[in-house]
Amino acid sequence: MKALLDAGLIVDAGGEIRRDALGAYRVPSYGMPLPVHYQWCSAVAFTDEEMEAFEAEMSASHDRLARARPRVGNFGIKPVQQAR
Repeated sequence: MKALLDAGLIVDAGGEIRRDALGAYRVPSYGMPLPVHYQWCSAVAFTDEEMEAFEAEMSASHDRLARARPRVGNFGIKPVQQAR
């Protein structure tokens, strides 16, 4: 945590003081500065080629699932004749 704080990748956002049977203690909280978050998102984002491959995979998966699902609204359950 210290290294992240020293590098400016996170900032101390305060925290809160809690109490239990042993006394008071501090629960720290941290935040990420917006420019750091933006850089992180840019670094891990899909390239255009990766996004195209991902969308193609999702489309193919959707098509496979659509073929496997029953086409009727009763979820494939066959109605039974009720006794009169």
